[in-house]
Amino acid sequence: MKKYVLGAVIFASTSLFAFSTVQDSDITGKVIPAEAVQNVWAISGADTIKSQNAGGVFNLFLKPGTYNVVIDAKEGYDDETLNKVVVSLGRSTDLGEIKLNKKTK
Repeated sequence: MKKYVLGAVIFASTSLFAFSTVQDSDITGKVIPAEAVQNVWAISGADTIKSQNAGGVFNLFLKPGTYNVVIDAKEGYDDETLNKVVVSLGRSTDLGEIKLNKKTK
């Protein structure tokens, strides 16, 4: 009997884990020019998540909530901040193309 109960607990645990990964929420986007971006951050209160970019494309997996997304630009470009980006449970929030401007002297 203990084997069946243990098996049921393990099955239920893995099923809940699989369900929770399906419910992931994320923020995606593309920074242009791609060579201008250093990092992309999502900030909500004390929570901070950083994404490495690949060719300017970023993807941040996070909990539902409201975030400020900060594009940390390389030298010669202005940083960009998008405030109050809402992330819903199990949905992808696509920010589209974000253009970084060259710094003016």
